[in-house]
Amino acid sequence: MKRTISIPLVAVFLVAAIAAVAGCGGGDTSKARADVSQADALYKSIATDSNQLASKITAATASLADRSKLRVSINGLNAFLDSMDKKADEAKADYAKVKSLKGADKYVTYADMQMRLMDLIKQATAMLKSFMAEIFTAASSGDAAKVQSLQTQFETQFNNLTSEITKQENAAAKYKSDNNL
Repeated sequence: MKRTISIPLVAVFLVAAIAAVAGCGGGDTSKARADVSQADALYKSIATDSNQLASKITAATASLADRSKLRVSINGLNAFLDSMDKKADEAKADYAKVKSLKGADKYVTYADMQMRLMDLIKQATAMLKSFMAEIFTAASSGDAAKVQSLQTQFETQFNNLTSEITKQENAAAKYKSDNNL
C-alpha cells in the first residue's frame, strides 16, 4: 500500500517539476516570438514597398528636361523613401526589444541579422535620396554628360548595395527557417 501511494506522489512531483522548468524559458521565448513577428510584418511591408522603387525612380527621372516636374517627382520619391525609413526604424526598434530577453538566444541572433538588414535598407534609401539630389542639380544645369555619369556611378553602387541586402535577407531567412523561428 505504501508503495502505490509513493508512485503517484512521485509522478505529481515530476509533472510539477517539468512544468516549472518548461515555464522558466517559455515567457521570454513567447515575447521574443511576438516581437519578431511584429518586426517581420514591418519588414514585409518594406519589401513590398521596395518592389515599387524601380517604377518610382523611372517616373522621377522621366522629367529630367522639366525642372519643376523633376522637383515634384523627386519630392514624391523622397516622401516614399521616408516612409520606408520610418518602417525600417520601427522594425529595428521591435527587433531590438528581443535583445534584452532571457532564454531567447536564437531570436536574438535573428533579430541582430534583421537589424543589420534594416541598416542596409536605410543606406539604400539614403543613397537614392542623394542620387536624386545630384541628378536634380545636374539636370537643372543642363549637363547631360554629368547626368549620364551619375546614373552609371549610381547603378554600380546601388547594385553592390542591393547584392549585400539580398545576401543579408537570404542569411536571415535561412537562419529563421533552420531554427524554426
